[in-house]
Amino acid sequence: MICMLLRQAFQLAIQDTSSSSSSSSSSGSSASSNSSSSSSSSSSSISSDPLKHMEEHLQQLALDVEMLNIIQTTRYLHPRPFVTKCGQLSLLMDYAANPELHGRFIDMIRISPAMFCALLSMIEQNPVFQNSSTNGQAPVEVQLAVMLYRMGRFGNANDVHDVAHICGVSEGSVENFTERCHKAIAALQPIFVRPLTEEEKEREKEWVDSKLGFRGLWREGYLMYDGTIVVLYQRPGQDGTSYFTRSAHDASAFGYTCASRYPDFLFSGDEFAWGDSAYPVTERMISIHKKPAANLPENQVFDKALSRLRVHLVQVYQKEWT
Repeated sequence: MICMLLRQAFQLAIQDTSSSSSSSSSSGSSASSNSSSSSSSSSSSISSDPLKHMEEHLQQLALDVEMLNIIQTTRYLHPRPFVTKCGQLSLLMDYAANPELHGRFIDMIRISPAMFCALLSMIEQNPVFQNSSTNGQAPVEVQLAVMLYRMGRFGNANDVHDVAHICGVSEGSVENFTERCHKAIAALQPIFVRPLTEEEKEREKEWVDSKLGFRGLWREGYLMYDGTIVVLYQRPGQDGTSYFTRSAHDASAFGYTCASRYPDFLFSGDEFAWGDSAYPVTERMISIHKKPAANLPENQVFDKALSRLRVHLVQVYQKEWT
């Protein structure tokens, strides 16, 4: 910015010098040479004009640079009145201490006290919560609680101002806390979004052996694919019609997933996944038969066993997330 102002000042000075020189040459050709004293005085006055304009431009440049420096070094350009803050996050401590009030804890931030403590222990050492400033950040548990409270609301209740009032922080803090917690949670992706280890796979295969009803290579199917509905507050602005329920077939949506495009990332050897009749049969996918093949007695036995396995899996996830 300063370099641009300097360049602009010198350009204006050069333009003034050029215009003064051209005017002096034209006046000199048309003027009479009778009086040498008047000619010398005129030339001296003309030659002094560029310097005068240069000084004016430099003075204006100094004012502009000073104003720019004030803007850059001043955080707030207008006075900021003190705002009294008295939030309700302190209630979480009382709710967490009494098991009978855990429901109220969940109503506020959408997870149980045990889950909150577990998540806090995994993100509190993230560098995003550390800085070298003399003005330290709010405690990580406060930042996480504010973020969870905000994420558990939609519509008018999700307004930044309302969240700030309830949590007893400023609007800017709501934005900062949310951004930091999102970065810290996203950093946990390599821990949770990864292929299972061989030990973890073996535990899943043993579970399949115990629930399927027959043994053999079927135990290699340790994964199950199925579609689920994620409720959105409103239709997304981009390609909104694609987000309506049942607007995309499960198999079509599955085709864009990592499991479909890079199956060897999840499987090795004879391993495969189970699916319902919406999914195509591949080397890494075994699904329920479609009609008319589903009407054959031998296929009905297989489909019944597979359906029973899928019901067990659904119950497991329902217990895990409720």
